Amino acid sequence: MSMKKLSVLAAAVIFSLALVVLVPLVALESVAFSPSFYHSQFERLDRPEETGFSEAELMQASQALWEYFRGQRETPQLKLKRNDKETMLYGQRELDHLVDVKKLFQQGMAARTTALLLVILAGAYLLLHRQSGLRLAAKGTLGAAGLVLLLISLTLVLLSIDFNRWFTLFHLISFSNDLWQLDPSRENLIRIFPEPFFFAAARTALIRTAITFLALLTGSLILLSRLPSQNN
Repeated sequence: MSMKKLSVLAAAVIFSLALVVLVPLVALESVAFSPSFYHSQFERLDRPEETGFSEAELMQASQALWEYFRGQRETPQLKLKRNDKETMLYGQRELDHLVDVKKLFQQGMAARTTALLLVILAGAYLLLHRQSGLRLAAKGTLGAAGLVLLLISLTLVLLSIDFNRWFTLFHLISFSNDLWQLDPSRENLIRIFPEPFFFAAARTALIRTAITFLALLTGSLILLSRLPSQNN
């Protein structure tokens, strides 16, 4: 195989693998920073009634978290008025845990940006090689989409059977401490965002990822059907 063909093949592999990283991370961010998703879940899970916070306060807390995770504010802490007195929303344990969560978000956003750059650069290089580059990009995307869709189907089944088990495993892998083990009887972070909230978030992000890869799979099939045969 010539160096030119090898470089095009390498670009196609990079392009496909970067898509596998990029799409789920973008889908996750689209849920994690979605006011409409939070609003619907607070309503579905009856958070105002269960927590004693108004819907406006719940959305204010959510907004503070989004800005904190994006580095737009120094702390997610909020002062709320209760019985004409100011009270802090979170205790120190919750704030310490949110420091760890912020690190995860920052790592995810850095990975998303890197994957996006790789998709753009590899895609541009493949376009320079016209039909051969497009064909390899389509084939690589087709394979990646098929694999991801299979994994998403399996993941959705596993999460539906026992979300708590996988949610706990995620925390054990992601954090080196037990700060994530919060007490719903006294700590507001877990009261505002109970486990069913995260199940809905994970399911929504997976479904959005699946929809995107279905579109990519369909587009790849259409592109391959319209490209001239490689033997021509």
